[in-house]
Amino acid sequence: MNPETVSEYSVIAIDGPAASGKSTVARRLARLLGFSYVNSGALYRGVAWLTTEHHIPTDDTNAVCAQVRKSVFNFDLHGKELVFLIDGISPEPHLRDEQVNRTVSAISAIAEVREFLVTHLRKFLTWDKPGHGRT
Repeated sequence: MNPETVSEYSVIAIDGPAASGKSTVARRLARLLGFSYVNSGALYRGVAWLTTEHHIPTDDTNAVCAQVRKSVFNFDLHGKELVFLIDGISPEPHLRDEQVNRTVSAISAIAEVREFLVTHLRKFLTWDKPGHGRT
């Protein structure tokens, strides 16, 4: 594949069960093809971390959604890989914490959370200048 002919908007989605190696395969494939790597699952884990930090039960969808709406999400690409902050804090060190593992499925099942994350991620990915994706 010629890197000059690859569209900057090419997307490969990998779906599968939790802990099946999707992120590892996707990261390697992105490097091989010269694509940027965007792990949308990490965003749901970030919201799970956020609710844990604020002691919000995942079954209180109104409180979860209110917290997501009032938080500031910043997206950037570093080394062709998506990184993000929530309220100025990187949740990355906590994305595999046991509490996040236990709650991320419930978080990702909340339609408003999915809509929020997809909308803001798409907005960032179509931004003219990567690195300026504040939502």
